[in-house]
Amino acid sequence: MARTRPAGPSISVITSHRMAGTALTSFLASRLPGPVDWLAPGSGAPGDASIVLSMHEPADATPRIIRESTSRRSRVVLVYDSAHPHRELLDAAALLRVWSVFDMRQDARGLVERARDAAAGTGWSLDNVTQSWNRALETKEDGLSPREQQVIEQYFSHPNATPASVADDLGISVNTVRVHLANVRRKLIGRHTRNREALRAALIDRGWLD
Repeated sequence: MARTRPAGPSISVITSHRMAGTALTSFLASRLPGPVDWLAPGSGAPGDASIVLSMHEPADATPRIIRESTSRRSRVVLVYDSAHPHRELLDAAALLRVWSVFDMRQDARGLVERARDAAAGTGWSLDNVTQSWNRALETKEDGLSPREQQVIEQYFSHPNATPASVADDLGISVNTVRVHLANVRRKLIGRHTRNREALRAALIDRGWLD
């Protein structure tokens, strides 16, 4: 008689690459108690945890895939390849508050643990990258995160600085710089910050810029 798999939190492997998705699904299903399935991006509701294989998706599609999962209250584990440019991807993951990240070049047993903990809603205690992001993102509304502070200081370091020049200096995308500037303006709610000088004045008044 076939043994019934015990019920547990569900996990979805999300990728448009069928072979990679089904292979990882089979791997995780053999090691985790709950149901594991493969989903193509946008093809259905994800499980309690979503394992997003970013290396098989276009760079501009990954944020949308993450948002689709988090909007359905699925905790995202973002799998990336450290051998390829990934700083921009990790910046986006931080802004979108992924649950955890995993470098595909690490021991696969680490991914099993991350998937299990994400499905159960338990933080991954050894994930130093995610912990540092969470500390930055949880900065109180009356202060700037380390990355926001860095962007602001660079933006006002030269009178002709632009989001594009800041992006080049910091090695991040122009869109990421604009997101940080928008977040800073949001924290200055009630102040006029539409133009550069007004933003600078508001930051100085708050003590966030010298």
